[in-house]
Amino acid sequence: MPISAHESNSPPSETRDQCTHKPKRDAFDKVKFVMELVALAALIVYTTFAALQWCAMSKTLDTMKTQFAKEQRPWVWFKPKEVKFVDNWQKLNTVPFKWGISATNYGKSPAVNACFCSMLWVWDDPASLKTQLTRDRILSACGGPNNANAIRTVIPPGDEVTTTKTPNHGYNAEALKFLKNTDDVMAVTGYVSYEDLDGSKYLSIFCGERFAAGGIHVCGPNIDKVE
Repeated sequence: MPISAHESNSPPSETRDQCTHKPKRDAFDKVKFVMELVALAALIVYTTFAALQWCAMSKTLDTMKTQFAKEQRPWVWFKPKEVKFVDNWQKLNTVPFKWGISATNYGKSPAVNACFCSMLWVWDDPASLKTQLTRDRILSACGGPNNANAIRTVIPPGDEVTTTKTPNHGYNAEALKFLKNTDDVMAVTGYVSYEDLDGSKYLSIFCGERFAAGGIHVCGPNIDKVE
């Protein structure tokens, strides 16, 4: 039987349907791709923001920790007392003068493993004192802050350690008068090396010169400091 024209010329309906829906699927895929890019970009922005926020919080916590430790740490500083001269020291079988100095912990926590050293210095003229009394010379006294044989102690908050310095030889009346009436020929120095409860090390250095009127003034910022 011959094939009819109707049967040979009619294309399948499925072919028409496939051609009709393909453009819609391509558009959907594009929209989906764009949305995925937007979501990825949003995720990157969020992750970056979270990381920056974490870094900022970490720095803030470190700053707070450092500030707290600074506020709680021991702070040791010195207070020289007035020089006490003894005119008739030979008759009294004592020393020509005495100069007391104390170191007080003004901080909120104990100064542990503390080593306190103080020295008395006397010169013939003020210029010699100012040029020869250096930070290194002060720290070399008592074997230095790291002297393993030094006697160490604990200075609780508000407590002080006190010592009195005296000359190791006598002075005649004329020399004693010169010391009394001349500025900056006598000095008392001291240092305290100490630690806080966490083991951080500190060093306080002091130098005081005597006025003829009896007052005491610090030697200067190059020497007097807390490190």
